Amino acid sequence: MEIKISQDIRKYKTKDIGKFSFQEAAYIAAGFSAGFLTYKLTKSLEVAMIPTMIIFVFGFFKPYGLTFMQFIRTVVKESLMPQCFINETDFEYDLSEFKSLYGNDVVIPAENDVIQTNVPAKINRKDRARILF
Repeated sequence: MEIKISQDIRKYKTKDIGKFSFQEAAYIAAGFSAGFLTYKLTKSLEVAMIPTMIIFVFGFFKPYGLTFMQFIRTVVKESLMPQCFINETDFEYDLSEFKSLYGNDVVIPAENDVIQTNVPAKINRKDRARILF
């Protein structure tokens, strides 16, 4: 037996209080409470709208299907973490420049030699930042 469903079940949103879920209703209550308290303190309706709108943005604005807090956390994490491109293969060493930068004490391996034969030392945070950038 086959039943057609008119709505994608993953996008279904429960409606607990009127047209809102419990979380959205809590954001509405928090927004109006913050606005009311701000209005009582400042006696200005324009100033009281600021915290109300900020809380409403946190509760109802869903960029890319994420909650606003998840979106902010993702953006901050992406901007603070360094970009690491592991599979870049188009970089070539210029051996003459390599010698001028590091001097004659650096041994450049031959074509089929192993580049690293000893156990690598633990890389500290400063060296890792230099490597990744």
